[in-house]
Amino acid sequence: MATMTSSGTGAAGLATRGARWAMIAVWCCGIAQGVIEGRFAPPAPAYLGALLVALLGAVVLTYRRDEPLRGLRAWAVPAATLTTTALMLTVVDQADATWVIDFASYLVALQIGRGNPAIGGIGLAAQLALVVGWGALTEQSASGIGAMLSIPIMSGVVGVIWRLTLRNMVARERAHRSEAAESARRGAAARAAAEQYRAELGAIAREVQDVLERLRDADGIDDDFLTELTAREGTIRDRIRSPRLHHPDIADAAAVARRRGVRVAILANHVPDAPRISDRAAREVAAVLADVGEGSVVISSGARAVEALSIVIDTGKEHRRLELSVR
Repeated sequence: MATMTSSGTGAAGLATRGARWAMIAVWCCGIAQGVIEGRFAPPAPAYLGALLVALLGAVVLTYRRDEPLRGLRAWAVPAATLTTTALMLTVVDQADATWVIDFASYLVALQIGRGNPAIGGIGLAAQLALVVGWGALTEQSASGIGAMLSIPIMSGVVGVIWRLTLRNMVARERAHRSEAAESARRGAAARAAAEQYRAELGAIAREVQDVLERLRDADGIDDDFLTELTAREGTIRDRIRSPRLHHPDIADAAAVARRRGVRVAILANHVPDAPRISDRAAREVAAVLADVGEGSVVISSGARAVEALSIVIDTGKEHRRLELSVR
């Protein structure tokens, strides 16, 4: 099924070497039948011409490009069918099943399966009309005309069924592949997220390890150590709560500001594929934090404007707001 729905389905398997040789083999069988029936003793020019045109149509039908026939090639197939049929109608004397006409109908029927349903259908209808018209003009029996039309009609039905069945199979296989690809993508995303989460936890553990060891070994907690713990806790909280605004320059500047007594809050909504803060924007934010000696600073980026960065500074004496870009 995988091969069937990838290579060769654009032309329903007819744009292959195997298809061409199969058509030629069938044509050779018709030559053998003609020899048995004595049609080459002596050969009628119209009969030979019909055979050659039919062979040419088979070669065009199996053109080696995995897509429906286009342009002149598309119309060459029904032209070959009609020419072959017309030449054979000058040879036969009475209506009956005729192999060369049957083979000509295979061309347009298979063209329907190849993906040219309109052109193939027109060619098949024209062939049927040509046979019926010839039968009416030459006053052939209804049973004889029916025998001549039975194989072309059945060939057309098979061509339509082939096209519909193949299209349904390809659609189902592609849907299955899309579901499999989506499942694989989600699995890869989940694994990447888990790996990133483990890496982030590892980075946080390395960042707090020295503080935790000092806390474990300390006999008491003085004001300086409490300030250090508060600053370090703020850094970890910012990193977990607002990862897309995490940057070493901002983390260092915020830690220094917290040690001075400034209350710093960094807030950013989680938005998939949102841009992380750039080095340039991080330096600007760090410079703003370095200039604040007291009060509070709130740095935020919302979900509606993921590239916008807002800094609100309240020192008790003044209140101001800055608008930056995360890029």
